Amino acid sequence: MRASIALSMTGPRLLPSIRTCATSPVTATRTGVSCAPYLRDVAQNGSALKDLSERTAMQQKKLQDVRFVFDSASARYGRGLVDRLQVEEARESAIQEQLALLELTGQSLQTSIALTKTLGGGYQAAVDAQS
Repeated sequence: MRASIALSMTGPRLLPSIRTCATSPVTATRTGVSCAPYLRDVAQNGSALKDLSERTAMQQKKLQDVRFVFDSASARYGRGLVDRLQVEEARESAIQEQLALLELTGQSLQTSIALTKTLGGGYQAAVDAQS
């Protein structure tokens, strides 16, 4: 499933100051609302999410490769070509890569929550029905 993010600038959940910045930066300046902190936080969190997404994709590939090594070691062990220690070492590597992937997923969720807070909770993940 793929998710896309839709930003609702007029939604009631946006904080008044971020709504003012989003709808009319000129009005925000006249009323004394500084848009810079909001824009900076949105940019930082968005950039961090993109980076984490790329790192997660690389980690998933790495995990796939390590699982292949584990499966190969298990098959060789079944034929008596390697000892049990090599299989367990391959299993340990696979578990370590799974943990690294879980850590990246957790960081992505935390960053997504921070972005949601920055936007005042005014965006929703819409599920794409094509996948």
